[in-house]
Amino acid sequence: MIPNKKKLFQYYPDVDSLQVDLENIVQVTGYKNIKSFPYLSFLEKLYSELKDIISPQCAYVVIPTAKCNSKNGEVLINDIVLKTGKIITSSLNDISKAAFFIGTVGGDFDNWLEEKKKQEDPFVEYLASLIGSEFAESIAKWIHEKIEEQFAKDQLGCSNRYSPGYCGWDVNEQKKIFGFFPKDTCGITLMESSLMLPIKSVSGIVGIGEKVEWKDYLCDICNVQFCYKNRRSVLI
Repeated sequence: MIPNKKKLFQYYPDVDSLQVDLENIVQVTGYKNIKSFPYLSFLEKLYSELKDIISPQCAYVVIPTAKCNSKNGEVLINDIVLKTGKIITSSLNDISKAAFFIGTVGGDFDNWLEEKKKQEDPFVEYLASLIGSEFAESIAKWIHEKIEEQFAKDQLGCSNRYSPGYCGWDVNEQKKIFGFFPKDTCGITLMESSLMLPIKSVSGIVGIGEKVEWKDYLCDICNVQFCYKNRRSVLI
């Protein structure tokens, strides 16, 4: 952990500490469960290979004052307005603080994937990309738990974590999140298009407050089909 004067906390999680569920990957491919997936042994082998390649990094910064306007679907952080949308603000309504987080599996994954692309095997690329996304999500979960641990000591609750691009939150607002971090934190670069490099990186917000609590994601009212929380697209 590397804290600094800006209340930035940076971590380098051990790969084995990340909670990666291959069942999630299988479901994204359209199969109901891991038992019905005909390429399980190949998936496990690919997962094992990528596990030795990734270099997890993550960080979060605490903003001591935050307000939420659920009617307008906005979160006010200092003088910056985040237009997160009403789905997200419904869970952030009682926040008094906020934590922004970023994380990545590292650039070696990108290099590995580029080499696979040269071999022109789209199936390998597809599965590897899903595994990378699952690793990135597990890093977000890991840093979320660290945030919860910090504020549990003060008897403060934490919300779900939310990221730009989901639940109606414009992905371009990711630029506002990165404005709270020193340049090149965790080796992540935010492009003008709001694409993060390395490609398997995450960012988001966690609300904090006395009355704030984790709630189930409202996937039944969200139409984002590519969201990892949305399993309604399972077909087989």
